[in-house]
Amino acid sequence: MFHLLFHQRFTHFKPMVTLKVVSHNDSLYLQIIQKRKPARLALGIRCTKERLAEAQASPDSRDNVSLMRLLRQKVVKAEDILYRMERELDGMDFTADDVKREIEREWYPDKARRRESANLFLPRFRDYISRCNKPRTAQLYKCTLSRIEALMPEADTLHFEDITPEWLRRFEARLAETSPGANARGIHLRNIRAVVNAAITDGITDYYAFRRFRIRHEATRKRAMPVEELRRLLTMELDGPDAYYRDMFALMFFLIGINTVDLYALKGMRGDRIEYCRSKTGKHYSIKVEPEAMEIIERHRGVNGLLDIADRWGSSYYYMMQCNHMLKGIGAPRAGRGGRKGEGLWPEISTYWARHTWASVAIDLDIPRETVAHALGHSLNDVTEIYISFNPRKVDEANRRVIDWVLYGKR
Repeated sequence: MFHLLFHQRFTHFKPMVTLKVVSHNDSLYLQIIQKRKPARLALGIRCTKERLAEAQASPDSRDNVSLMRLLRQKVVKAEDILYRMERELDGMDFTADDVKREIEREWYPDKARRRESANLFLPRFRDYISRCNKPRTAQLYKCTLSRIEALMPEADTLHFEDITPEWLRRFEARLAETSPGANARGIHLRNIRAVVNAAITDGITDYYAFRRFRIRHEATRKRAMPVEELRRLLTMELDGPDAYYRDMFALMFFLIGINTVDLYALKGMRGDRIEYCRSKTGKHYSIKVEPEAMEIIERHRGVNGLLDIADRWGSSYYYMMQCNHMLKGIGAPRAGRGGRKGEGLWPEISTYWARHTWASVAIDLDIPRETVAHALGHSLNDVTEIYISFNPRKVDEANRRVIDWVLYGKR
């Protein structure tokens, strides 16, 4: 009769819970199943599957009595905890993980305390930040952490199992009070998801709320200038800081939309080309420096890098912030005598516009999409890409055509 205790269904429980002793990797576990979702608790007993099957088949034999008595005691204690949970929760639902944690607290209190500590959400979030290799990435995660601490009063006691779809909806609703854009809120939600995924990988939890929670996304507004407006920006008379930051925007455009992080990090040239690995993707780029780009480089040569931006700013992030601020000043409406020259054409311009505009102009010139994709470092999402050695001259020719059309009206 002993073996019956190892596969018990507690039908008077809501929801129904199944207990079963199983062998995995030659160790015994108490397997707890609720709504087909299992949780396992190690019993600290070495036993193969064959040995367990033999013991359950002949529980009264001399060789099996001690093992079966020990397992029966374990199951009976687990059953007592289940009955107690039923009384205390008064019909409320609980999961297999809830049962496992309750049994673990009683059987192995020291282990449970260590697991509870490791399972706390905020300490794991801080640990994740400490392992971020890129300062800007760490900064974004710190921002998410500060929003959680500010908006969710119970944050210090959160476990990963508390990050439920309902919790995520409450957090998003509170974010919406100060961040009306879905994409801005999505950054914080994706950061939380990344930390949860890391905890699952590390074996801290197996609970994943994002199966039943969708991170909403809004289509990004178009950030490409019409050719006529871009031509005006690149040729208008500017001086002082305005001329400097317009030069930087023009250089980004002439270098096929290079971003500020990679522009800041450029150390030199190889012949008539710049070569770098994009910080965001690690993809290698080799771009021919056209005379218009070379003129700007010569005008703003640096000591610590190819350009003087590495001499003037301590990090690419602060350079990007300043560059975007000054570009918006150029693009803002004229503000009285001596005001900006943009006349309101580009009040939301940023460095990102250089990349988007290059792609838009290239497509308008009927440059093949495969060439545009290679120029921007995008995958073709085609198995044939594995077998194609793309000729970089096609990108060089495309860039020359884009510059000729924008600056000189030559198609």
